[in-house]
Amino acid sequence: MRWITRENVKVNRVACHWLIKRFVDRAAEFLFVPEGELLETARRENATPLDATRFPEVVLNGGRFP
Repeated sequence: MRWITRENVKVNRVACHWLIKRFVDRAAEFLFVPEGELLETARRENATPLDATRFPEVVLNGGRFP
């Protein structure tokens, strides 16, 4: 599965990717893009967006998991 988030990852966001790779999706592929391109690229690449609090349509944001 493909996952996508904002570029310039910081320490706290690296933990999210590690947790996904370790416990959710061992074959995870992560894409890092400029924030303004996140949703468009997610649709085009069929990737699940995460940790992009600026966008209400992104469900997987820190502390706001379904």
